[in-house]
Amino acid sequence: WVAPILSFTAEEIWENLPGERGESVFLAQWYQGLSSLDAGEAIKKTFTPEFRNRLDAIIQFKALDTNVILNVVDKFLIELESQLEVKKVSMTISDAARRWLAEKGYDPKMGARPMARVIQDEIKQVLADELLFGKLTGGGRVKIDVKDGSLHCQVLKTSKRKEGASVD
Repeated sequence: WVAPILSFTAEEIWENLPGERGESVFLAQWYQGLSSLDAGEAIKKTFTPEFRNRLDAIIQFKALDTNVILNVVDKFLIELESQLEVKKVSMTISDAARRWLAEKGYDPKMGARPMARVIQDEIKQVLADELLFGKLTGGGRVKIDVKDGSLHCQVLKTSKRKEGASVD
């Protein structure tokens, strides 16, 4: 038997509470570090006793901080780099681009789930065209940076090398 895992954000609980929103002011402060006792009160007001009795545990999560989000960005970029390595393409990404991805790929309600979509739309699609039909068909280097508030992928020429020779 596998126990189902239910996940609710404070906003979801807030939206489903009966009565006026002013009656549950403590939920508005949830993100500012309320105790698990206050979270338990919100759950008591939202769910019936029969449902609450079936819960094995209630775990309260905090919002991700910037360093954690940047680690998630790095995880996705490492995966992309390994995919590009097979195609003989190296990638350099600026700190500004990492921060841009962290900002655009994180949603307080969804966490870092949108990150994969942002990387797909902003980097992978551009590189796919270059890999199939452009300057990266035989390999190369890509530099990713922020320009005018959006990501910019610059394809850099690589010098042709002989077997065993190193590239700068």
